[in-house]
Amino acid sequence: MGASDIEDNISDDDYLIRRISPSKPGWDTIAKNKDGTFRASSSSMSTRPNEEHLSCSLLKVTKPQDLLDQLKDQGIEPDGWNVALFKVGDARALGLEISLDKTDSDEGHCLLKAEGGLDYPKIAGKKIAKKTRILNADEIADPESIE
Repeated sequence: MGASDIEDNISDDDYLIRRISPSKPGWDTIAKNKDGTFRASSSSMSTRPNEEHLSCSLLKVTKPQDLLDQLKDQGIEPDGWNVALFKVGDARALGLEISLDKTDSDEGHCLLKAEGGLDYPKIAGKKIAKKTRILNADEIADPESIE
């Protein structure tokens, strides 16, 4: 399946994943929900000052473990890193577009943009973070188990 075939077939029911760095003092990258589960923090789902779009990956193409293994290729130890999961439909409901942006290391790499290809809006980070959940070790090892 070519890149345009994948992009044409991204459904609202598909999942996106995003690598989440470890928390540091004064900067929490994950947040605890009332039910005891974890989600990405709004800062983890926001762009950095030099970024126009939010980077993520399409789960049906990129495995969560592969996303973490890419860190090793960059000389970064993946211990303490997490993977956040969210639905394409949740991103689209916030007025975001998903465009495939394949890289050498990630065939499923995508960019989240505002409708019309505009820069990722600051408020989107807070809203989409509430729709995420952090994958557990079993789900990272076996993405088929994700429900």
